[in-house]
Amino acid sequence: MRVIALGNPSYKDFINQQGFGITLDPSDAVAIISDSSSIQNIPVTDMPLAIILTGSISDWPAKQKHPDAFFVSSVEEIKEWLQGLKPIEQPIVYTDRVFILTHSNKGGVGKTSTAIALAEALSRKVKTVLCDFDYTAPDIGTFYNLKPQNYFESQVQPARITDNLYVLPAPKNIIPTSLKENQVYNVVQSLSGYQVIIGDTSPAPWDKPYLHKLFANCDLVYSVVDQSLFSVDETKRFAPTLLAMGVNPGDIKIIVNRYSPRQTSVKAIEQAFCAGFKRNVSTLPKVVALIPEDWEGQLKATYQGKVLNKDIWEDVCKDIYKRLGVEYSEPEPPPKRLLDIFKRKKASVF
Repeated sequence: MRVIALGNPSYKDFINQQGFGITLDPSDAVAIISDSSSIQNIPVTDMPLAIILTGSISDWPAKQKHPDAFFVSSVEEIKEWLQGLKPIEQPIVYTDRVFILTHSNKGGVGKTSTAIALAEALSRKVKTVLCDFDYTAPDIGTFYNLKPQNYFESQVQPARITDNLYVLPAPKNIIPTSLKENQVYNVVQSLSGYQVIIGDTSPAPWDKPYLHKLFANCDLVYSVVDQSLFSVDETKRFAPTLLAMGVNPGDIKIIVNRYSPRQTSVKAIEQAFCAGFKRNVSTLPKVVALIPEDWEGQLKATYQGKVLNKDIWEDVCKDIYKRLGVEYSEPEPPPKRLLDIFKRKKASVF
């Protein structure tokens, strides 16, 4: 969370001490702090405003121009006001299973690569199954070089990739429009023994009724947007369709793929995404990951069976680990030299 600070440079240090960053971009700020002598630089916006009175002639015009501002005599007096801007942390509800879906309103934004990256990262610590529910264009089975089975006609049996990672490819040669929502949801119900279930879904899932029950019963939705294709009108449609399928707004997380700081700001993306929610919604979706704009590198890695930006995905996983009650620790880096391998083996001998 960032604040616009105008006036005395010492304000910035105080604001940083309260856990806020500094910005000059109104679309990236949650509040403005200014002294009365700098009010001419306050941008036109309806965000919260605190004005520090200086005891000079400038105090009077500041009160006249901004009567709804929070007025104080020193920067120290805004401490509680700043803390009130921070969102209230929701209590963690611990569970033995987390059901996650990836979502987008169009194809080609990185929804499937998000599902794969999350599964690869989570499987380092917890037993994870990755399911392909994109029956219109299934490709997770291709990524892992798996031969899909029609689990609607036989037992649901994910393929084991590693000790903790399992994959359930989508059946081929089926007619998606013939599927019923209970058929698809029963697949999830049959997946016992997994701590995390990740489902990759078709673009614009609102148009696929057989996916609605999945969204109504999932724990988290990671909605993937793309800056290069980003438009306010399009993302305004995200919220109504997700709500209509029964998703809790607080369970929606935004992932920005192909992110570049030269394009639309993170704050603007969040505002556009949340524009379709009603004002009384207490917890709105936030951006939880910015995937760099090296799309060609991402594609190349995908074709090689690799996942880039593992540190970013590990950070996303922390919230999921908390829900599962799993203690998080930074992954140990692999040894780089033969001598390091020898030392590690020697140290592990009891």
